[in-house]
Order: sequence, then C-alpha cells, then structure tokens
Amino acid sequence: MPVLSEAVICLLVVLIEILQPTDAVTVDYLQNSAPAMVVQISPALNSDNDVYLISASPVPGSTAETVSVRIEQSDLYAHNYVVYARGSPPTVLDLTSVRRSLAGVNLEMDAGSGTNLTLEMDSVTSGPLHLLNRPPYIMLAAPAEAILLIAR
Repeated sequence: MPVLSEAVICLLVVLIEILQPTDAVTVDYLQNSAPAMVVQISPALNSDNDVYLISASPVPGSTAETVSVRIEQSDLYAHNYVVYARGSPPTVLDLTSVRRSLAGVNLEMDAGSGTNLTLEMDSVTSGPLHLLNRPPYIMLAAPAEAILLIAR
C-alpha cells in the first residue's frame, strides 16, 4: 500500500479547504486506529495561500519513507485542487460537494462548542467523510477506509 493513498491525499485536500492554513499545520494520520504518519501542511511562500506543500513523515519504528506532495488550488475554479505527487500524473480533485456541505457552517477554532458534520465526496472515498471540530483539534474520518486525520 502506498504511504499516502489516494484517499489520504483526498482527505488532506479537504482539510486544506476547511482550514485554509496561512501557517504550517501538523496532522496525525491514523490507519486502522494505529499511528501511520505525521503530516505537515505548509503554504508555499508568496503563493497567496493557493499552493501547499505536504510532507509526510513515518512514525518512529516504521519502515516507510518521507513523502512530499504539492497541492495547488486552481486559479480558474477555486473548488478544484491539482495534486502533484512524485511518480504519478497530476490529479484534479473537485471539492464542489464539500463546499456545499460547509456552506454556512462555523468552524472557528476558538469556538467553545464542537461541530459534527457529514461531508459527501463525489469521488475517491468509498463513503461519506465525518468532520468533528473539537477545538483546538479538527478530526476528519473516512470510516470506509479506516482513516482518521487529526489536525492540531
């Protein structure tokens, strides 16, 4: 299994859409309830926050290697993200359905109360995604793939 499967990359893109990070964000990636990697999402300098660099490092004791991915938000359609991974052709992820699900939802990280939300993805994941906002953490799960991402 690749270190960062297509489903994991899709979830990372959804996190970028939700967080729109202006600083580096650390994400714990769990597969089947076990820590798999620590992922760093960093906006590229001088990119108007539309180019993100992903660096995924294995947890101690793992034989996996560090993986780097570049993700760009499309200039023409802000709901499209182009993913560049070494050894693979570029992939375009359309987050229109995610944007519709997030419309009107307050996900402030300072908010005193949590948010639970189900997001539908038009492709890649086998079922709905579950978003749990528990400040200062945002958790994004794809139960069908047994993936949990925790942004801190």
